Amino acid sequence: MFSRYLESAQHVYAHIYANMHTSYSSHLTMDEIQQLLSTYGPQLDLAYHLLLYAPFIASPFKHFFTTKRAKAAGTPYPPLLGHIVCSLVEVARFQYRQLTAWSRTTLIPTELDLALCIINLVCTFGIARRAPRGDARFMRPLFQAMALIRFIATAAGYASADPTWYHASVKSLNGFVWSRVLIDFFFAEKIFGEGYSVAYTAGMFFGLSLSTMEGRYPFSGLLGVPVMLGIMLGLMLFERSMSERITPKYVPGLLLGLDDTSG
Repeated sequence: MFSRYLESAQHVYAHIYANMHTSYSSHLTMDEIQQLLSTYGPQLDLAYHLLLYAPFIASPFKHFFTTKRAKAAGTPYPPLLGHIVCSLVEVARFQYRQLTAWSRTTLIPTELDLALCIINLVCTFGIARRAPRGDARFMRPLFQAMALIRFIATAAGYASADPTWYHASVKSLNGFVWSRVLIDFFFAEKIFGEGYSVAYTAGMFFGLSLSTMEGRYPFSGLLGVPVMLGIMLGLMLFERSMSERITPKYVPGLLLGLDDTSG
């Protein structure tokens, strides 16, 4: 896969170089840029994701070898590991399929993609059960809403054979990278004050919101954030209703993100 990518990248650079040096006064026209993106879109998208994930890939991999960091953060290790593995596999699988697909119209989720998304959904709900960082009342439904948004997009893409939904589902995973960039920025610049908890909550919200727009989920990204907020509100109301009727320790931990008061 990477040899094919490198070979294609050489063609991209050669094309740009040829256009730039045809004449000292010439420039790439908009039509040429659009043709370049259309021809080498998968290769450029892969390069973009490699650059995006490179600074952060080392940190998640630390969780593969030790549970100390997860325990220190108060995060349950098994669902965290499952979430990281599934997310990386989903992104890598999408990129590989995008590079090898005859046409982007054939790039639709399969049974394997749907299964990975469901496993990721369960793991995310497991992580959200504790929600050790940020405002738990807000972070828990936020995590759950993003997991449900991804499941809806993957299921819709699988049922309708629509590549647009598949693209939206995988791109939404970038939100966890954007969130960490924004968390560090908000905390370093004290945008929301001195506390890390507020910076974490704001960074996660804006980062995940950005990913829905990047994935154009749905209707070119116009309804991504409203849908996410709507699901969050529904989850909050559902949790409040359930907490009044059922003691949290009797509710399956991976089904609901209720406070784990049982310790």
